[in-house]
Amino acid sequence: MNDIKPLISVIIPVFNREKYLSDAIQSVLDQTYENWELIIVDDGSVDDSIEIGKEWASKDERIQFFQREREPKGAPTARNIGLAHAKGTYLQFLDSDDMLLPDKFERQLDLIIKTGGQVDIIHGAYLKLAEEISEVKVQQCENKWLQFFFGLGITSSNLFSKKMLDEVGGWDETKKSSQEPDLMFRMYKKGAHAICDQVPSAKIQVLSDGITKSNKGANYIRFAEFMFEVYDYVISHALLSKMELFVVDQKIFHIIRHLFRVDEKLGERAFNKFCEQGQITPSFNWNISKIYLAMYKALGFKNTEKIYLSLGK
Repeated sequence: MNDIKPLISVIIPVFNREKYLSDAIQSVLDQTYENWELIIVDDGSVDDSIEIGKEWASKDERIQFFQREREPKGAPTARNIGLAHAKGTYLQFLDSDDMLLPDKFERQLDLIIKTGGQVDIIHGAYLKLAEEISEVKVQQCENKWLQFFFGLGITSSNLFSKKMLDEVGGWDETKKSSQEPDLMFRMYKKGAHAICDQVPSAKIQVLSDGITKSNKGANYIRFAEFMFEVYDYVISHALLSKMELFVVDQKIFHIIRHLFRVDEKLGERAFNKFCEQGQITPSFNWNISKIYLAMYKALGFKNTEKIYLSLGK
């Protein structure tokens, strides 16, 4: 890391988050590391989010406020608008209903220094705020492509290098979901160096009106199709060892099972593509019981899944 105290650009896209926006902003002001700038980009709010953003910008010269003035609408566009204004070496994307923990910047920059080289992505652990608080961990994998299937963190807990973000052209504004995995997939293909922060660095709100929850069936279909694309890529480029491939195969089978429950035809089509010819064979693991395997071998995938669904499993 060349800069002694590199600037971190924080970008908050906001749409109708008057209840949470000030808490998100305050979590940036509360950072123990002080060399940051904050860019708030409103995405067409009709509540008091615009007024709140403008008020904060008037009180602190490190805070800038912008309104989206082009199409398409959506968080990726708002983030790219912020990216165009950002001057930092590193980028922190913060959802307007999330909060950073106070030592996030200081600790993650220390991780970069200890790594001793260029870091393009930090995948961060986080706290999920729902009915109960739970910790979502990320496990450091030696092979970054194995990492892709088992621990990418989440938007507000991650940290990105601006240089690599600019190289891949920022966020894909056409995607309705899975935008961050897509961004990281393009960064990985460019040779991004990724590390993991296993200490929670952000609090993530789970809200009933969030886009991921409001249309979770369609979102999961897009997620599954995207993960199948990544899987095809790592297979065609021989990026996994035999043992790593076995572990990823089990993850893909889990995705196929879930997809079948969202859309039976799509799930069956995915099973036929990846499993019918023996490319992926399910094995006893964290998600597959010995009873399931016995039924699968005797009755086949579709019949086994229907029985499990009828039993509420």
